[in-house]
Amino acid sequence: MAITAKDVLAVATPFADKKYKEGPNNTSIFGEWYGHNQTAWCAMFVSYCFAKAGAGALVAGAQTKKGFHSCSHAVKHYSHMKQLVPVEAVQPGDIVFMNFRGTDEPDHVGIAISHNKLTKRVKCVEGNTVNPDGTGDQKNGDGCYYKQRPYKNIVAVVRPSWKLVADNSVKSTVKAV
Repeated sequence: MAITAKDVLAVATPFADKKYKEGPNNTSIFGEWYGHNQTAWCAMFVSYCFAKAGAGALVAGAQTKKGFHSCSHAVKHYSHMKQLVPVEAVQPGDIVFMNFRGTDEPDHVGIAISHNKLTKRVKCVEGNTVNPDGTGDQKNGDGCYYKQRPYKNIVAVVRPSWKLVADNSVKSTVKAV
């Protein structure tokens, strides 16, 4: 059976459904799994979800064998791999990089769930952000939530190479928690 975007979202969405909260000082199960705990963990959340779904090969090598912990590093990697797509073409399972300071430098990342071309917004599941009802730092919050992101905040969209895991024969060698 082929691994798809639905498999990755099936791993990611329960964290937002249950409103997963980090511990003190950015401690998270994602940082613990990645080996880079007590730091911003949005990228490690994305890497974890891909690995846990059996699609770790799609993020492995973006920075480490487990995926990436730096949004900037990942965007450079995927740009070099020619995997960037226009925001207007975003699909479920795409990796969406954002910036909230008004620059082109990515400082946050999530996984696309849906796309509304009329409102020019992308619904994502994200880690290390703030509750949609709350205020605060969108790129270094306290948990996993669903967010509606306007195009103006999206600096890159990555289309994973699903064909690498399409036949379930190429999986990440990383064991997810």
